[in-house]
Amino acid sequence: MQNFFDVPSPLVKALKASCDALSVTPCTPQVNSPCILGAGGSGVVFRATPIVSDQTSTTAAMQTKALKVVVGDYGAILRLDRKWEAIKMARDHSDRVVSVGDKFISYEFAAYLINEVGNAVGTSSEEQKKDLFVALHDLHIHGVSHGDVRFFNAISFSGRILWIDFEGLFFFDKITWRIADDFSQLFKSLFAQEPTEAQIMVYKQCVEAKQISAETWESLGVL
Repeated sequence: MQNFFDVPSPLVKALKASCDALSVTPCTPQVNSPCILGAGGSGVVFRATPIVSDQTSTTAAMQTKALKVVVGDYGAILRLDRKWEAIKMARDHSDRVVSVGDKFISYEFAAYLINEVGNAVGTSSEEQKKDLFVALHDLHIHGVSHGDVRFFNAISFSGRILWIDFEGLFFFDKITWRIADDFSQLFKSLFAQEPTEAQIMVYKQCVEAKQISAETWESLGVL
């Protein structure tokens, strides 16, 4: 990681400043433990370790975090700030959402911490496919619409799917078209095709009933 820090770039400048402001340090790359967790658009997600000042810190406080850093124009910085706020609000309603830590905003870049460092979600695992729909169902029964429901906007942490990157967060108190829209987005991202009207209806019924029974998985087209 030291060599990376030696390369002068806006991203390195932002990473150093963000680490100082949020009291973390980037992890050094190791086998099966990369220091960069992901990248997209103007943002990069780093694996980071909290800087502790004494020996009395709790285990939770010392756990590895994910540090998302965005470098760019004011629009990119504003979007990151809105995403942080959206994740925070969604987490208040559902534990199927990552929890965020502190954020750091400047006129050149922005960053925030994510407390859970998970693994990317794929499309090959049947169990992960099912849990993606369970995690989406949990959002919906708590009145939360994600707005950009695709499998790569989720992580697997401690055997559970958690949602990240809320692009179009919306809260509702009754059945809405957003439920069908979220379901269709996730279905298409996993199976490369639109769900049928019957499958959408079955899912809406699951939201109204606040449960997904074992008998409905085949009707949903997940199995």
